[in-house]
Amino acid sequence: MEPGVQVQDGSNFGKDGFSSISLGGRFGRTARIEVDGVDVSDEILGTTTTNIPASGIQEFQLSQSSMDISTELTTSGAINVITRSGTNSIHGEAFSFFRDSSLAAALPAPPGLSEPFQRSQYGARLGGPIVKNRLFYFLDGERTLQHELAPVLVAAPFQQYSGSFSSPFHENDLMAKTDYQLSKSLHSFYRFSYFQNSFAANGGSGYSVYGGKNITRSHAAGLDFGKGKFSHSIRFGLLKTELQHFDATSGTDMPFAKYPLNISMGNTGLVTGASGSAPQVVVQSDHQFKYDGSVILGSHVIRYGLTFNRIGGAAVAPLQSLAPFLSTNVGASEESFAQNGPFQGGDTNPLNYPVEFVQVSNGLGYFTTFPGLGFADGSAFFHRFATYVSASSKWKRNLTLTYGVRYAREPGRSDSVFPPIPEL
Repeated sequence: MEPGVQVQDGSNFGKDGFSSISLGGRFGRTARIEVDGVDVSDEILGTTTTNIPASGIQEFQLSQSSMDISTELTTSGAINVITRSGTNSIHGEAFSFFRDSSLAAALPAPPGLSEPFQRSQYGARLGGPIVKNRLFYFLDGERTLQHELAPVLVAAPFQQYSGSFSSPFHENDLMAKTDYQLSKSLHSFYRFSYFQNSFAANGGSGYSVYGGKNITRSHAAGLDFGKGKFSHSIRFGLLKTELQHFDATSGTDMPFAKYPLNISMGNTGLVTGASGSAPQVVVQSDHQFKYDGSVILGSHVIRYGLTFNRIGGAAVAPLQSLAPFLSTNVGASEESFAQNGPFQGGDTNPLNYPVEFVQVSNGLGYFTTFPGLGFADGSAFFHRFATYVSASSKWKRNLTLTYGVRYAREPGRSDSVFPPIPEL
């Protein structure tokens, strides 16, 4: 509902099964996502590493153009979601949503074919006291089950291959939180979140389908307290997420799935064979500490803080290693060539076309030579550090001036572990 904010499909940049937030027309990859003040952003592909149950959201804050100086590093904007807490009374809810293609507009489908889909989404929350006025609990869970035949529309001369592939999607969001009110001015909390989804997708490449799974576990702890003119907020965060891709084409009844080739026929929409996006495993680990404080000095409010996040990433992704990628333009000369090909069907059979571009894999999937996060190679670690100080001064009843400075450093992205190259 905010101006300039749009939901973008995360599959546009390799985040199948996720949505992203585009702010002011900028790409959704770069929005900073936080939950209870702790960063949950994907540092490798972009957007978030986890979703949380919708019924577990207390409120959210969105920053765009005039971002607060305490906002984490971002080039487009930031979102901070605050989760619910238990209270002195027991409160709960349960919900269920159901959609079916018989009650909705039809997906685009080849002539004579239907593309049914079905989606169920359900969940529940419960919160209450463990010790009244002191210790509280909150539990929440949500599950999504989606079954769909994803359409594949193929243009001439291969229109007979138009059809669909099975594209199921499952998601589980679980959250458990405790709050402890030690005194009137001292509050602490601990939250554990578990997120898992699984999917089958083609990345926009016809029948070249891969399966995938995301698993994210995150811990967050916080302490808020104040005394006199001072207030303090401390956050600790621990997160580990893993993305897996695997082949979902070979051995199926999709067109030409039995051939050990990944074939792309120009702009006709016919792409077949094992996907070059599989197999791969990508892992990210975050260890974050964050402090924000403030003090009131007369007509001035001074704010200050710092954040430190040790971020690790690792991957093994031998892209295109399951099959060589063959690409052919489809034009008049290629169609003429294919009419005399050895396979039945002439120019309607892609195997009769000349191969104009070939891409093969060396079978190596590591991007660095450093071990870590359970990988023999392919890891990288860097430290993000930032500190800030600002002031809001009320000079007159109708004039307030806010000013400050923020320093941020992230050396790992520049490969500063290596010595400089003399030639440069």
